[in-house]
Amino acid sequence: MKNEVISYLTQINPLPEAACLWLRQHLRQEILHRHDHFLRAGEVSNRIAFITKGMLRSYEHTTDDLHDTTVWFMKEFDVVISVWSFFFQQPAEESIVALEDTTLYYITYAELQEAYRRFNEINTLGRMITERYYAQSEHHFKGIRNRTAAERFAFLQKHQPELLKRATRQHLASYLDMSKTNLCRFTGER
Repeated sequence: MKNEVISYLTQINPLPEAACLWLRQHLRQEILHRHDHFLRAGEVSNRIAFITKGMLRSYEHTTDDLHDTTVWFMKEFDVVISVWSFFFQQPAEESIVALEDTTLYYITYAELQEAYRRFNEINTLGRMITERYYAQSEHHFKGIRNRTAAERFAFLQKHQPELLKRATRQHLASYLDMSKTNLCRFTGER
């Protein structure tokens, strides 16, 4: 599986054998069971990971602490990261939890910085991945901002249909900023 991650990364940006060897030596596997946390709000995100199997959810607590809001879903070959916390080494505002049994491979913040210094290709790869995720985030928020509930659901169906099969209705409803009842109306469920 570690080789799958490296193969995936080299498809984004070709890496020299020395960089691949470095990654093989430093990537570590972690297995999360359903409901296990990768990160809890208030902790500093010190790892960046790639999922090879499973799905996680990033969420923030509401001010009343009775509910939470789903910010993002991460699945196979997505990056797992709390962006602000990881890049600025500050306490995270969100938590990241496994929705399914999940296998991921990670390196630490310090190891990533070392890889950036040692390998220009990994530095370029990091920039390319950051650009890709920033664009995806903007696309998602433009797709749901100032839209009706029906338009937000249609956007999800078109751009992330696998979430309808893998995420709970409550998590999807908070992700789309609508009630669970409203979401179930669109899915035809009761």
